[in-house]
Amino acid sequence: MAAAAVAGLAASANRLARAASLASALIAASYCGELTTEFSLLRRLLPSRSSYNVMARLPDPAAHRLLIVCAHHDAARTGFLFHPTVFRALTASTRWRRLHLSPLAVPLVAMVTGTLAAAVRGRRARPGLARSSLLLTGLVNLGFATLMLDIGRSPVTPGANDNASGVAVLLGLAETLRRKRPRGWEVWFVSTGSEEGMLGGMRAFEQRFRKDLRDRHAFVLNLELLGSGRITYLQGEGFLRRVQYHPEALALAGQVTDELGWRKAGPIAVPPFVTDALVVARLAIPALTVISVDEAGRFPHYHGMSDTPQAIDIGSVRDAYVFCRSLIDHLAEETPEAGDGRM
Repeated sequence: MAAAAVAGLAASANRLARAASLASALIAASYCGELTTEFSLLRRLLPSRSSYNVMARLPDPAAHRLLIVCAHHDAARTGFLFHPTVFRALTASTRWRRLHLSPLAVPLVAMVTGTLAAAVRGRRARPGLARSSLLLTGLVNLGFATLMLDIGRSPVTPGANDNASGVAVLLGLAETLRRKRPRGWEVWFVSTGSEEGMLGGMRAFEQRFRKDLRDRHAFVLNLELLGSGRITYLQGEGFLRRVQYHPEALALAGQVTDELGWRKAGPIAVPPFVTDALVVARLAIPALTVISVDEAGRFPHYHGMSDTPQAIDIGSVRDAYVFCRSLIDHLAEETPEAGDGRM
C-alpha cells in the first residue's frame, strides 16, 4: 500500500509516469495475489521469519479418504482497525455483504485506479483529472498503509478465542479419534502457524501435500473462534471474490445442524475475514470452517486485547466439539467401500 502511494506520487511527474504505471500494476497484481492466497510477488522482498506447522497422523493404509482437522495456533496483533466500534462499522454494512467484498478491496481499487491514472498521465492526456486521481488514490493507499503499520506496532492479543479455542477442540478430537478411528478414513491433525500472515501456514501445507489432498479425496475440517457462544459454520469466504464451499461439505453441515437442532445461529455467507479453509476450498476440495458467534451474530473480542480465557464461553467450546464429532461420525457412516468411487 505504501509502495502504491509512492508510485502515485512519482507519476505526478510526466517523465516518471510510465515507469510508475508499470510499478503500480505490479503492486496491484501482488496485492491481489495476497488477498486471494493464489500467489506472492512482492512479499518475497519483505523481511520474514520462520513459522511452524504442527502435525500428527493416524495412519491407515487401507483408508481411501483423508480427513484433515486443522486449527491455527498463532495469535493476531491488535490495532485501531480492530477497535470494536471501528471493526463493526467496517464490516456491518449490508452493501459489503451484498457485493461479497471486504474493506481490504478498497486499496486494490485505488491501486488499479492509480495505475490507469499514471498511464494517462504518461500520455499527457487529461493531466488535471490524472493528477487528481493520483492524489486521491495515493491518499487512500497511504491511509490503509498507516492502519497496517499501526497493527504491526501493536501488541499481540492473548488469543484465547482466536484461536486457542480451536486448538482445544482439535486436541479433544485427536484424543477421541486416537481411540476410535472413523471407518474408511486416515486422519491428520494440523495446527498451522502464520494464519494471521495471510494463511501462510495452510498455504505451505497445501503446497507440500497437494497430491494427497487431491488423490485421497480429502475433507478439511477447520476450527476457528469457537468460544463466542453459538456454534455455526461458514458457507464460503474470500476478500475479493467469494469462494463457495463444496456442496458435500455444506450438505453435511446442514444435516448435522438439523439433527442437533442448532438453528439459532444460521450459517454465515460472507464473513469479514478469511480462514485456512479458503486455501483448499478454492481448489474445489471439500472444506468446512466451524465457527461461533454471540447472540447478536458478531465475533466478540476479535483481534482485541480482551480476547482472554476469562471471556471464553466454555459451553460454546464443548458444543463445537459435539458438532465436530457428529460431522466426523456422519462422514464415517456415509463413506463408501473402497472401489466404489467418491461420495
